[in-house]
Amino acid sequence: MLVAQAHSFPRQARLAITLAWIAGYTNVLTMLVCGLPASHVSGTTSQFGVAAVEHKWGLLSIYASLLVTFALGAAISGFCIEWGRNRAWPSIYVLPIVLQAVFLACFAVGVEFLAPPSERTVIANTAVAAFACLAMGLQNATITRISTGFVRTTHVTGVLTDIGLELATLLLGSGSGRRTYWRADHASHRTVAESDRRRARQRFWVFTAVFLSFALGAALGALAHEGLDRLAMFPPVGFLLVIIYRDISRPIAKLRLPLIIEDGELDLPEFVAVFELSGAAPGPSAAPGRATAFRQSKTPHRMPDLLAWSERFGPPLRVLVLDVSTVAIFDENAATELRAVAAKLRARGLSLVLAGLTAHQFMQLRMARGGDELSSIHVRPDIELAIAHAMVLAEMPAPAAEHFR
Repeated sequence: MLVAQAHSFPRQARLAITLAWIAGYTNVLTMLVCGLPASHVSGTTSQFGVAAVEHKWGLLSIYASLLVTFALGAAISGFCIEWGRNRAWPSIYVLPIVLQAVFLACFAVGVEFLAPPSERTVIANTAVAAFACLAMGLQNATITRISTGFVRTTHVTGVLTDIGLELATLLLGSGSGRRTYWRADHASHRTVAESDRRRARQRFWVFTAVFLSFALGAALGALAHEGLDRLAMFPPVGFLLVIIYRDISRPIAKLRLPLIIEDGELDLPEFVAVFELSGAAPGPSAAPGRATAFRQSKTPHRMPDLLAWSERFGPPLRVLVLDVSTVAIFDENAATELRAVAAKLRARGLSLVLAGLTAHQFMQLRMARGGDELSSIHVRPDIELAIAHAMVLAEMPAPAAEHFR
């Protein structure tokens, strides 16, 4: 879940719904324990303005510290993501989630050692709440980056706005209820009103689920404050630790040059590049120089962040060959990742050729949502045929290569 951007709508929805309750839970506990909000800053900014006008410098410093720590949490998330991307980490989003769990644990420890409410100082409350604000800034920035800006999970103002907009589209339709677009490739019209309503229906239910998840977290936080007392922060921290464990325990396929290139068996021109997804270890009977000599691992490997990897390539490269023969399972996430990579390469004048797909794997990709757009990707059954096809593509003009399969 934390390896690459969530390109598919269902994956974005699962991510937002899964983590929205943590924000509602943490926000309620911060308000009950410290009297300050943590997951959203709209109200804090308003109070900051009022305190400035009324010259209440103590309150002004409190609200300013909450705003700064929330922004600092977002900045830390961005720094961690870029740090991991520049060093080609296989899972660049897991570190911000680890830090979020650490900050929430620090908040729990701070609450544990706080004085009783009657003896507690404003500075102590603010210092403890700052850890919760850091965690919420981290979560909001990380999920925003993973979901490519689709949804925020630490506040519901935008979510309720989206619910209203999608509800209007769902009930009243889009425009006049029937719009058409001209398709030059087939010289025909297509009606998109129904697809608009279907998309609005999906988004409406997703945003509603995110809102309910946040509200559920708030209710659970209030119950935990009454029932669990000092252990109230254990559920969200434990939940994040489970996500982190699942993310780092499942191996990620690595991108490397195939053995036929490393061993010098094949010398390619500069306009063709060949890589393989290495998701297994060499078997005892592996024949040197063959990528197909790798055996499958017992644990299915996840796809790496292919979109970030594809950003490394540009002119004079014309064709990129990717051998996927050692990857056992192609699900919806793999299909949408490959589709996004192909689209990004195509926008820069590059073609993508997949090598080593079996008939079963190809059907897995076609059955996955978004897999019907695989027609934009060149597919060949083995690496030798893929390289030969790439050589032909590289010699052809871009428009002709686009239609050559």
